[in-house]
Amino acid sequence: MAYYPHGQSHDGYVAPQQLWNSNDATMMFNTHASQYLAKYHQHQPPQVQPYQNYHHYPVAQQPYSQERRGSASLAVVGKLTPGMQHQLSSNPLPTPQSILDGTFEAAVAYADTNRDVVTYVPRRPEYSGEPSLPSIIFSVHGRPGPSIGDIIDDKVMLDGPYDLVFRDKLWKQTSLTVDWPGVTSSSGYIPCFRDNRDLTRAQVAKIVAENVKAIVSTGLSGKPLKWGPQVIDAYSKPWNLRKIDYRDVRLIAINYYRKTWIPVLAVNA
Repeated sequence: MAYYPHGQSHDGYVAPQQLWNSNDATMMFNTHASQYLAKYHQHQPPQVQPYQNYHHYPVAQQPYSQERRGSASLAVVGKLTPGMQHQLSSNPLPTPQSILDGTFEAAVAYADTNRDVVTYVPRRPEYSGEPSLPSIIFSVHGRPGPSIGDIIDDKVMLDGPYDLVFRDKLWKQTSLTVDWPGVTSSSGYIPCFRDNRDLTRAQVAKIVAENVKAIVSTGLSGKPLKWGPQVIDAYSKPWNLRKIDYRDVRLIAINYYRKTWIPVLAVNA
């Protein structure tokens, strides 16, 4: 792999280094009082947009994703189509020796019964497609998408936890928007520094996870959301927050669209 300034590669992923482990990751999302005043003009969040029907079909009505037939490389998992099923695990590659000694057949059988297949949470069209900056990927031992609960509870060792993912941007803060079907999106801020130090991949993951948890847990409890109730229709019904535990949601990446970071979320298929 070619290395870039500050240890960051073109796809936002850097090989594992050391584990950053802290319990002090807090976030200032609109559902909580902000600890960071919005005084930096270069990265204001977008205006709150009321929920509008997405121009997609519910997952149950969508065709089988061709992308699921092969495994996705770590560099592209943030760009896979929302609302579709994708295989994140790798398929075994045959070698002459493995074919001769029969280990390839055994590896294929194991892979078939241990496939990591997920359904990506749908997102609005404006928060889909090619992001304007490289995705920031979250993975554990090369497997993308640790669960929100495991990130918050420090149960996983993220790959490249010390990577300074915002260092080359020279930002003081940046915007985060959680996009969930049927929910009016609202934006908060991610500080790009803590204690005069650049935020690491592990710190950013925990901040994003805490904000996803805040929305999903609020919906599950039946409490009112910040910007109104979730609209349940044919599209958003499979993603009814009253039936989803935040611990079942996986954080694949965050993508940058329209001057805000959007979490790429998934659940096991």
